[in-house]
Amino acid sequence: MLQSNVMNPERSTPQGFWHRSSEYFVAARCVGVHLAQERPAQQPALNYYGISIELGLKAFLLKRGKTLSQIRSAGHSLTNLLKLARLHKLGREVKLDKYKEAAIRSLEITYASNKLRYVEIGTTSVPMLLYLSRADEEIFAGLDKLCTGKQDSLKDAL
Repeated sequence: MLQSNVMNPERSTPQGFWHRSSEYFVAARCVGVHLAQERPAQQPALNYYGISIELGLKAFLLKRGKTLSQIRSAGHSLTNLLKLARLHKLGREVKLDKYKEAAIRSLEITYASNKLRYVEIGTTSVPMLLYLSRADEEIFAGLDKLCTGKQDSLKDAL
């Protein structure tokens, strides 16, 4: 049986999106830990942070009453998702300073176009992993209770 490309609203919940976001957050942390090595795995870490942030913002938007089709229309654009989340009072749950927001917007350049997954010759702009990691941690921790009903899942995840 072919799988539909449409998400099932009964199975695609804010908690589910948040949980998957947390898995990518942990994966990004694991990959990013080794950045002090001679050949760091920066691209995978950036990609995992991007996925984690994308899914975290989508979890928030679902929790705020957006439909799956409305979320799907935002695509993978971190900038659009952040803007939409801000319109739905993300700031009540997550406090992102200008450096963390800039890191997310900077990641947009390579993340939404899949340049982190596929090889393309030349240079590109990427954010500092430190700010991106902290932005993802803010989103993760800030949305924990809202999306899961629990608090401090960060400690359990790491």
